[in-house]
Amino acid sequence: RETEGGYIDIYLERDIRMPDVKYEWLIELKYLKKSEKGKVDKIKEEGIKQLKRYIESRGLKDRKDVKQALVIFIGKDEYQVIEI
Repeated sequence: RETEGGYIDIYLERDIRMPDVKYEWLIELKYLKKSEKGKVDKIKEEGIKQLKRYIESRGLKDRKDVKQALVIFIGKDEYQVIEI
């Protein structure tokens, strides 16, 4: 989905056929090589800024039912999930 702040990597939008689903999700994905593990804090900061830009966009700004998560993959066997 496109916003004024860029493109959301994954947007899990609620379907009206599933009324029990309480939240929608914005998910930002980041990838690092194992050798770049020292850059995790910088990548985390960038990802959080991106999510904040997306949530402030016109279609999402006033929504209270949208959660945000940043997923950072480090190499093939390590990852971090940060819920904003």
